[in-house]
Amino acid sequence: MCSQKIKCLFGVKGTLFLYFECTWTVLSIRGIKRVDEAVDVYHGILLSFPGQEAYIHTVVMDGLMKVGKFNAAIRVFRKAVAEGFTLNVVVYTVAIIGLFMGGRAGEAWSLFRQMKDVGLAPTVHTYNVIVSGFVKVRDLNMVNLMLQEMI
Repeated sequence: MCSQKIKCLFGVKGTLFLYFECTWTVLSIRGIKRVDEAVDVYHGILLSFPGQEAYIHTVVMDGLMKVGKFNAAIRVFRKAVAEGFTLNVVVYTVAIIGLFMGGRAGEAWSLFRQMKDVGLAPTVHTYNVIVSGFVKVRDLNMVNLMLQEMI
């Protein structure tokens, strides 16, 4: 397994970037054709780096979205929430991007509200994602609402 090879080479405190790069490689080069292997790497990384779940989920979701697997990215997010992983505003923002890219603007709005309900404050980037997402779907009422919230 990729994470075990890296752990052997770089030790337990190996660079997280290498783990993320390994995950991205499995997801992108194989074009998601070897999902079982990608899932094994994903679980190996989660076990190897407790407390880094937000970063790991962000990279996996981003990798899935880059190959057009928006629904799979959202499933990863939903599973992370259900399993009680500690997620940050970056993970939520990436999930919101995936929902907009997948044509699910209403769910993006719901997730934005959920993020605020769990006590995470939206960043400027989060607001930019929300506003530009609603501009793209031509929902000017939501754009206006978001702009008013930002003021």
